[in-house]
Amino acid sequence: MLDRHRPLDATIAEDSDYGALDRRDRAFVRLLVATVLRRCGQIDALIAGCVDRPPRRATTRHVLRLGVAQLLFLGTPPHAAVDQSVTLATELGAPGHRGLINAVLRRIAREGGTLQAAQDAPRLNTPDWLWRSWTDAYGEDLCRRIAAAHLDEPPLDLTVVGDPDDWAARLGGRRLPTGSVRLANAGAPAELAGYDA
Repeated sequence: MLDRHRPLDATIAEDSDYGALDRRDRAFVRLLVATVLRRCGQIDALIAGCVDRPPRRATTRHVLRLGVAQLLFLGTPPHAAVDQSVTLATELGAPGHRGLINAVLRRIAREGGTLQAAQDAPRLNTPDWLWRSWTDAYGEDLCRRIAAAHLDEPPLDLTVVGDPDDWAARLGGRRLPTGSVRLANAGAPAELAGYDA
């Protein structure tokens, strides 16, 4: 996705390991990767503040990003996020970076909340070219509000065949006045009950 400049859902749909996971694990993986993509500017700034120079190896950068996302944005217990990240580094052929990953993530677990609170999240997570374009078109205040809105997982609105109230109950969503069903944190649409039908 980041290295190949491909859409999230297309990339993970092609991954056979992802497809072999159960539905709950697929939902978590998608949420984790989407969080890294959405918050990459913040995450990279936090990592940069914990190292003398950013890791050159892409595998190490990505493992650190996944670990920071779990710690700060998904509420994963610190011991689990650090352990999973160190294990993942070994599995992905970067065992020599386990110490670095362990040290950075333990520091983020201790200090990350304070460091994150001092960040300008909308600005850090918006590419410079896009920030300039929005600022020129809409002004600084509206640009900042648009960028802040992009940090939230958008809802998914579905037009359903049949009773919208029944589908809303089945999918854990709510019926909109238009008859559509709105889901918060839905994940990939193809993973939803009833999608194949």
